[in-house]
Amino acid sequence: MKYSERDLIRYYTTKDRINKRKDRIKMQQSYCRANMKESDAILTPAQRKEIRKYWEKISFAYDYCEDWCEMYTAKTGRYSPYYIPNELHYYFVENGSINFEYLRAFTDKNYLSSLFWDIKQPVTVLKRIRGLYYLNDFTPIAEQQAVALLMENSMAGFVMKPSINSWGGRSIQFIHNTTLTERQAKEMLQQQGNNYIVQKLLKQNAALNAIHSESVNTMRIITILLDGEVNVLSACLRMGVGKSEVDNFSQGGVGCGIDSDGRLKQVGFDRWGNRVDCHPSGFHFEDCVIPNFDRVLATVKKVAIRVPQFGVASWDFALDDEGDPVLIEYNVSQGGIDIHQYNNGPLYGDKTDRIIERTFKNYCFEDTTLPYNYNVFSDHITVKTGSKDMTRITVEPRHHGRPVTRIGEKAFEGAALTEIVLPSSVQYIDYCAFYNCVNLKSVTLPSGLVTIGRSAFNGCRRLTRVTIPTGTETIGTRAFMGINGLTVAVPATVSAIADNAFEDCTGLTLCGQAGSYAEEYAAAHHIPFIKK
Repeated sequence: MKYSERDLIRYYTTKDRINKRKDRIKMQQSYCRANMKESDAILTPAQRKEIRKYWEKISFAYDYCEDWCEMYTAKTGRYSPYYIPNELHYYFVENGSINFEYLRAFTDKNYLSSLFWDIKQPVTVLKRIRGLYYLNDFTPIAEQQAVALLMENSMAGFVMKPSINSWGGRSIQFIHNTTLTERQAKEMLQQQGNNYIVQKLLKQNAALNAIHSESVNTMRIITILLDGEVNVLSACLRMGVGKSEVDNFSQGGVGCGIDSDGRLKQVGFDRWGNRVDCHPSGFHFEDCVIPNFDRVLATVKKVAIRVPQFGVASWDFALDDEGDPVLIEYNVSQGGIDIHQYNNGPLYGDKTDRIIERTFKNYCFEDTTLPYNYNVFSDHITVKTGSKDMTRITVEPRHHGRPVTRIGEKAFEGAALTEIVLPSSVQYIDYCAFYNCVNLKSVTLPSGLVTIGRSAFNGCRRLTRVTIPTGTETIGTRAFMGINGLTVAVPATVSAIADNAFEDCTGLTLCGQAGSYAEEYAAAHHIPFIKK
């Protein structure tokens, strides 16, 4: 069979998306394996069996990589079958929890003061948005005033950082104990690009300053929104090392888990999962109790519920010299979960079952054949988008070991079909599935059919006879609209037919058993009825 250019484009475009998804997963798994040594292969056969048994329930969508469990077990000395692979969190849980249309705007640091107006944040010196300068209240200022503000604050100190697309502490510039000239200040403003924020340096709480004074040491707290409630999954303290002024893992920082009472755990970890028994400065982690940690958690929940578009988010809070929580920033999408699992164990903890069940309850992924694309769910297949150019299509009864139970909305709308054969497994023909298939002459309806949806065959004007199989229960609104000379055999199992199911059908005849609902319907709508 010769396939049309449109079919080939649809097929190979879909396959390309599938391969890219697989490549992203492989990339994360490669990161895991690069972080392992031969000595890390420590899982017992019984542990591997336990892992496979637990994660088998989502195998239709994701093949759990045991390497992650092995890596975390080896690094931390704590075995659990519930360690979360990066790719599972990033590409499944986050993708199902985050509305990415809001991402760039709602995480722009220049607008955090508007989103979280009542939450303490570092004092803003100025903002630059698309090349324009503003004060914190968005009062526009000229470049010369911006230069003067940098010069005025250079001795006390400030930090300049990109307001968008910043991660890992990159492109952050610190100025303190310096007298800037006008020329130097102007150059700084120009070198940072068109979108950044300038803030005064924060004087951090003595308890955190004692660990590493060169950096602002922040609490990284990850939250997830479940049934309208913010849940804190994990909290860690990130600390700079040596002369570093940032506390990021990627810049050599270390992290340590925080217990519910604010006390740090006995050991921490670096970005590679190496155990750190105390801070390189000699500070013992367990000697630190973060003041007002309960207030920090309460504040995190307060801000997280304000942005429900981001059902999963990582929040960075500092603690100032007055003991108040200070929001530094928050990260959405691939914010890094290794720090949490090294320090606090499996990320989802006692919420693992709940999160996994919610994520995969209605999850599907797309695959393709040349006649049509389809969505793979945990227990069934839905035909999604069919060929517009093929004249005869037979829908397969199964894909990926699952039955095809649904012809989806607008799946074959406007197609050139003259004949369609549906397998007995199909139960639902959805809205406009074959709408305006003007050449369709023959349709084999499946024996398992339950519902013919709204406008399913609307405009299929060449149909002359349709036999609805026994077991079908419902015929929807305008299901067979605009078809002349049509004869429809309706079984006794049909108990609901929309008043306008056959709107604008001249020469319509219904056939069925005497005393059936179909006979009553025909009489009520003045449609000729032939008793079998």
